[in-house]
Amino acid sequence: MVRAGVYVGALIVVAGVVAYRLVVAVKVAVAMKADVAVREGLTVEELGCLAGGRRRVVTAVLARMHAQGRMSVIDGGDRVVLHDGAARGGVEGAVVKAAGVARSERAGKLVAEVARSGAVREVEERLCGEGLLVGSALLRKQYRARLLLWCAALLALAPTAYELIGGDPHLWWTGLALAVLAAAPAALVKPTEERVPHRVRFTLDLLRGERERPASSRPPNALTALAVTPTGTLALSGPAAVQDPELRALAAAETWRAGDRPLWGDSGLGTSAYGGGGGCGGGGSGGCGGGSQ
Repeated sequence: MVRAGVYVGALIVVAGVVAYRLVVAVKVAVAMKADVAVREGLTVEELGCLAGGRRRVVTAVLARMHAQGRMSVIDGGDRVVLHDGAARGGVEGAVVKAAGVARSERAGKLVAEVARSGAVREVEERLCGEGLLVGSALLRKQYRARLLLWCAALLALAPTAYELIGGDPHLWWTGLALAVLAAAPAALVKPTEERVPHRVRFTLDLLRGERERPASSRPPNALTALAVTPTGTLALSGPAAVQDPELRALAAAETWRAGDRPLWGDSGLGTSAYGGGGGCGGGGSGGCGGGSQ
């Protein structure tokens, strides 16, 4: 009876964890296939979040400030200088705060710090609320469920070890079967890091294509008008897609990590001139639409 109870309990645990993983997978699939419409009134921050993640939000805002003559990029893209330190709200306010009283900061350090700010998080939460972005909490459940599956697989091997050592050798396969039942979905059902639903991604691809079309054939709406501007182009495709050399130099800021040497570090100036790599660490692109995260 005790042996039977152990096997029944193990089966219930494994089945429950497998069911949890499948439920999470279905929820992610439903969210990715949601029939959502991208509103025409998207801001450049929201557009950048969907197309490139949290750091793209910051570089898009920097591009807008640059277009307004309020920001310059110097030292080959390594440093951002603000010409307007007036207090502003939203992501711009976070940029001004990160630049400090000197109104100047290493581009990568500033982008990483602002990307972790509450202002960028608010942009992400707003998009999640509209169904334009899959919530990060749901994606994290995939990894939690996968870990539980591997743990269940390991625990399921305990009955097999018991049967082989001191139980009934003919029942060794039962624990192994339960372990395989748990390990199979853990190995075969891969977690996804994609947060942008397919319908939204299709719309973003259409907006990128509008730059190649003549102005007379473009849809007359605000979102298309934004997409074909240099700021919109950067938000959609990244700094490398724009022609302005200052903005193109911001490409390295989106992948910056604490400890990175300045781009001009080999010129003999060294890294100490601006205090080395800084201490903020990478903000990453895990949020918003960046798969990359």
